[in-house]
Amino acid sequence: MTIKGDNILKIRRKITSGEGLAILFGGILLLVILFNILSGLFFGYIIGDVTADKRYRLSSATKEFLDKNEVPLTIRLYVSKDLKQASSIYGDYAEYVNRLLNQYVENSHNLIKLELVEITPYSSTEMTVEKFGLRPLELEDTTHSVYLGANIIRVDSEAVSIPVFDIERKSILEDDISRTISVLTGRKKFVIGIISPYFNIASLGNMFLLDDNWSFIRLLSAAGFAIKPLSDVSPYIPEDVDAVLVFYPVSLKPFSLYAIDQYLLRGGNVMVMMDSFSEIRLSQDKDFTPYNSGMQKFLDNLGITYYEDMLIGDLDNNQTVISAGRTVPYPFHLRVYQEQMTRHPVMNNLHELRLNYGSLFNFKPLYKDLNITPLFKTGFNSSLLPTEWVYLQTYDAMMNKMKSENFQFSLALLVEGNFRALYKRPLIDNGPLLLKMPVFINKAEKNGKLLLVSDSDMVGPQLWKGGSPDGSVSFYSSDNFFFIRNALDYLTSSNYTQVGQKFISRNKINLNNIILAWAKNRYADQLNRLKLQLNDVKRQINQFYREDKNDNELKNSIGRQKKIYDLQNKERTLEQTVKEIDYYIQGSYHKLKIWFAVVMMILPALLSVLLLWMGYRIYQFLYQAKMKGKFNE
Repeated sequence: MTIKGDNILKIRRKITSGEGLAILFGGILLLVILFNILSGLFFGYIIGDVTADKRYRLSSATKEFLDKNEVPLTIRLYVSKDLKQASSIYGDYAEYVNRLLNQYVENSHNLIKLELVEITPYSSTEMTVEKFGLRPLELEDTTHSVYLGANIIRVDSEAVSIPVFDIERKSILEDDISRTISVLTGRKKFVIGIISPYFNIASLGNMFLLDDNWSFIRLLSAAGFAIKPLSDVSPYIPEDVDAVLVFYPVSLKPFSLYAIDQYLLRGGNVMVMMDSFSEIRLSQDKDFTPYNSGMQKFLDNLGITYYEDMLIGDLDNNQTVISAGRTVPYPFHLRVYQEQMTRHPVMNNLHELRLNYGSLFNFKPLYKDLNITPLFKTGFNSSLLPTEWVYLQTYDAMMNKMKSENFQFSLALLVEGNFRALYKRPLIDNGPLLLKMPVFINKAEKNGKLLLVSDSDMVGPQLWKGGSPDGSVSFYSSDNFFFIRNALDYLTSSNYTQVGQKFISRNKINLNNIILAWAKNRYADQLNRLKLQLNDVKRQINQFYREDKNDNELKNSIGRQKKIYDLQNKERTLEQTVKEIDYYIQGSYHKLKIWFAVVMMILPALLSVLLLWMGYRIYQFLYQAKMKGKFNE
């Protein structure tokens, strides 16, 4: 078979135009996809939602929930009229929230309505929203309150508020909204039994954590849980309790240990928040008391040790405090970031936890039927010090004593499986109480769950970013409460809507933070040296002041005053140099960001051109091979 030259040219033109067009469209599609992914990561907006986590569309879990929902709801979104002028960032975020809420309406089968209410300063509307529990945004340079929040109302006028849409919680915005709606739709309320000394001694009248006034308990109730106080002298857990929260156990009675042990053997769920140094207790007792949880025997039976007389200090991941009139990083007020967290449903969507004094869980499983998972840890630059010693020491003495162990300490453990019985026989053999108790068992009937946390002060409102000052009832809280809520959801297998792993990273993966880290690295060594010198100078000045406090003659010494004067001048010079370096870092950051923006605009186009060229070359090769085969025929 032969083909004339003219026909060959026609076939070639036909294939070239058809397949080349397909390659062109493929290249353009790839260009759009790459541009969206990069611009979404870098700038925070997107043309079409092609991201892996579908961050701009409702999750399948939320859609499924809305599809089954039969309860009519009204969502009132309150936005200050001049929000855009007050903050362009929050103005854009308000539009993002509005678009997301419209998706709830679109997927609700007309059962959800959305109303946008604009708030003008000092109006009657502003007074009304404050009664609903909405709070103003924390913005600088504003002469009046600015709002971005919502009130979700059921047909019977029952309502739950989201006091403020904090842009820091953008990654879990859908979870915030879906959970709040779930609470209003009348799903089963899981019963959380709480064993705590703060319930048992409330009758003394000197407690600030009284049952109904405890903001932590009100937040649990607003999150959809039914709260049931339990006595620490009862030898059994009622059958209607879905999970038990043991909050700050102190000298826990044998009856309580027996009740918890039997409950776990029957497949129960328990969360224990211990504390080797509770600031809440200290604020009431006004003095340090060595901690004794009463749980040593119970934990030993599981192969777990909790160091009740030790505190963990983290030199890298800490909060700042004011000590001797200066702001310093305090190693015993811990911060836990994503890289210190285990990938687990309990840790979903958490960005940062805060602990005020925590201690170490050490574990060595004694039998195979239990699985132990550390949920979060300290950083590697951590150390242990005796609690009583830390309580009596100054900040400088602590820092001099701190030594890095180059080891991460476990701060929370999840224990799951068949628990081994602690008691070989029932504590009560006869009597009227025996009739109320479940039958004694000495072998696990079902898999149980036990979650151990090393700090009870996590529930303190001062540790919750965005928590309302008065502890008003609302779902909204920070990651500390979100962790506790996640934990109780996991223990009870709660059917509240969960977004799960739908998570927008804001730390290491975010390009803005990567660029900022590069800018900081250029000056890191110089900045660290300056800060060390500055800390040393401040330490010397404070040392002089302490020595002068009880010695007026020494204090008035001219030589002494000159030394202090020279040190103060050096302190001001070092502080000014640190500020200048921070200025250089910001300048480098903005320059690098501009270059990245340019590269991110050009890179997808270059990749598309390269793929088009490669596709065309492959096409030429295949076409020539095809023509060669036809000629051979």
